[in-house]
Amino acid sequence: MFEIDDLANPVVLGQAIGAFAIMSALSAGLAGAFKQQLPRFAHSISLVIVGAVASVLGAFGFADGGPPAWLVAGLQYGLPCAAAALVAFILGLITQKAQYLWAYVVLAVFAAVGSAGSNVAQYYADDERIFDDPLMKGFAAIEDHYPLAWAELKRDLRAADLSVGKSAAPIVQTFYAKHQLEFFRMASDEAVAGVQKSVTRKLEYLANSNPTACVSLVSGKVPSELSSVLPYSIKLEEAESIENLIRSSGGSSSGVAGQEEAEALLVSAIQTLADQEPELFYAYVEDGVSEPPSDEETYRSFIAISKNLESHPVDKYARFVRSDLWLVSDNSMSEAAEVELALAALYADAAITRRELPIQIDQSTTLVNVSFNGRSYVYRYGLTGLFGSAADFRKWFERENVPNICIGEDTAPLIEFGVSFIYEYELNGAIVAIPIDQAICRKL
Repeated sequence: MFEIDDLANPVVLGQAIGAFAIMSALSAGLAGAFKQQLPRFAHSISLVIVGAVASVLGAFGFADGGPPAWLVAGLQYGLPCAAAALVAFILGLITQKAQYLWAYVVLAVFAAVGSAGSNVAQYYADDERIFDDPLMKGFAAIEDHYPLAWAELKRDLRAADLSVGKSAAPIVQTFYAKHQLEFFRMASDEAVAGVQKSVTRKLEYLANSNPTACVSLVSGKVPSELSSVLPYSIKLEEAESIENLIRSSGGSSSGVAGQEEAEALLVSAIQTLADQEPELFYAYVEDGVSEPPSDEETYRSFIAISKNLESHPVDKYARFVRSDLWLVSDNSMSEAAEVELALAALYADAAITRRELPIQIDQSTTLVNVSFNGRSYVYRYGLTGLFGSAADFRKWFERENVPNICIGEDTAPLIEFGVSFIYEYELNGAIVAIPIDQAICRKL
């Protein structure tokens, strides 16, 4: 928008002084050619000619490879010359001896006004060309698919002071973040998944090249140096995925995951992290660690969870990405989900124990595997020696071990919490499985 303060802008003043110097010099020189025939109108004629020629040349010069910028050139050159020519013409009509100095005063004033106006007009033209940049081209699709949002974006751009060299990218990115939920929920499953996967790849790159920027991005803060530290290929991939997201509006969509469905998927991804990288899981939940997690542990855990989510089918993954749980920052998990999340610690505990296997329990018993799944802890033992039949072994185990497990310091709280223990023994070529749960313990 044009404001009076624009006239004090050094860029505007510099352009105005330059334009005035060129136009006044050319006009004064050209006026000499008309003084013999039309002495009283020589300056008005020369100003019209200079303004017209400068406007034509300026229109193609300001175009920068695009269509001629007639408005920009007209404000910069045509308007000042036209105003000065009008004053010179009026003075030539009403005075015997024209005071042409006033025409050049008007030229100077309108050169300043026109320079400020041309900067604004050039911005108005440039905001159409902002989206010619391959990294911004995706946002141009908003015009065809989201006309109301496009009108808002145009207002945001035109309200910004881009005429002094500021970048439009932050404005567009802020706008995109504001409307992200709408774009995601209107797009196809493939497009939604594509955008989110491109974000994960960006984080993976930053994790190796710029950990500080990576942890800032994971925490929801976009670092100011982000654009400069990312390679063009990563930025282009993200731009193309956003373009696909916007252009796929109204495409094949499986809808939005409800809170329960989204929580189940996220808890599953975190439990997988606990099972595969237990130390990283403990750092993620800040449980079982003596010190706060490092920056590396923070972004590595987030990336790992994101990739676990990506492993689901596209429709299920896209439904999750569209959910409030993922897109709305202040949306928290339910108590039921928090309970399931707490069980992830048992996945991590089992994973750490597996690293130490096999463990010799006694002369005849060896722990060969430990796993946790759902709400069941499964211990697999190998036996050597004579133990009789499977039925006899089961009776012995239930008599000698089950009561102790039901009241054990480590096992009793978990059983009361709803966790079951399954003890599997390899006996005479077969597996004897002995479950212990809350119902069994209460019968004792």
